[in-house]
Formats: sequence, structure tokens, C-alpha cells
Amino acid sequence: MGIAERKVRKHNATRKLILGTALDLYLQEGLENTTIRKIAQKIEYSPTAIYLHYQSKNGILYDMQKIAFDFLFKYLSANQAQESPYLRLKKFGKAYIDFGLKYPKYYDLMFILRSPMEGVQEDQPFKNCRETYAFMLGIMTDCISTGEVKYTDPQTALLQYWAILHGLTSLNINNRLSVIATDEWQTTDFIYQAWEVYISSVQA
Repeated sequence: MGIAERKVRKHNATRKLILGTALDLYLQEGLENTTIRKIAQKIEYSPTAIYLHYQSKNGILYDMQKIAFDFLFKYLSANQAQESPYLRLKKFGKAYIDFGLKYPKYYDLMFILRSPMEGVQEDQPFKNCRETYAFMLGIMTDCISTGEVKYTDPQTALLQYWAILHGLTSLNINNRLSVIATDEWQTTDFIYQAWEVYISSVQA
């Protein structure tokens, strides 16, 4: 192994260490306590050394977000049986809500917090969500192809589908649904009832 290759491996290993430590801090102590200084203390580096691998905290958060999206994709794509496209669409939506309720900090990192998106250049696409989006689009496209939903355009259909899922999930995560429910069980029940009403309404 040459010197250049060793440097690349060391750089990548250090970035991975920084990233893993930052994610642990975020999950355990929240965003406000996930600082460059704390990350440096945990891995026994100086804050200056962190900046040799990441230009900013937002850059770290963006890579953390990628980990969260990979986790979401695995969660959503698991147990996708060979059922009709509509049943897959329905099952996918239920799993999406389940994920948000079960892993709210991951969901915040992906869809609520603004900080990770500061790591995206204005002229560059948002790559972290690409795999999950393509997966959702494929299911919706299959539903339209088989005539199982009332939609005709997959992109427009998916935008509405995703907006409903995100709205229900994020309202609950941010405790906004307390206006219509008095305890956690009732709130969750409302969410799934609302989802069932929506997904039934788009079935052809």
C-alpha cells in the first residue's frame, strides 16, 4: 500500500469515527449538544483537527442524515411481499408512519431540521433522499400502470402521497396533534385512521 492510499484510508476512517460519535451524541443528547467541541472531546482530538475532515458542523449533520436515510430505506423495503402494487403502497405508508413514531430523532434529522440541508450546495441535487424517493416512485408508478389508483401522473401522485405521510408523522412528532387527542394511544389511533381514509380514497 502506498503513502497516498494510506492517507486516504486514514482520512476516511477518521471521518467515520467523527460521524459515528456525532450521531451517538445527537441521539443521546440532542442537536444542541452535538457540537464540534464535544465530538472532539469524545474521540480525543482537538476541534481544529475535526475541521481537517469536515468544514462545518452542518457537513457532519448532512452525512449523519445519509445514515438516517439508509436506515429508513432498509426499514421500508423490508418485508415487501409480492402483493399488488396498491397493497404495497398501503403497506409502505403504514411502515413510513411506524418509522417516524418509533425513531423521531432520525425523522427530525431527515425531514424537520434545517441544519443538515445547509450541507447541500445550491447547484447540487439532494442525494441523501434519492434511493428512498426512487423506491416510493416505483411503487406509485406500478399502481398507476395497473390502474389501481385514481392518479395518472406518478410524480404528482407521489408528492401528495408523501405530503400526507409527512404531515401526519411530523404533526405527531412535534406534539401538534394534542389539540385533537388527550393521550398517546388516541393520537396514534387518529393518525392511522386518517391514513386509512386517505389511502382508501385514492384507490380506483
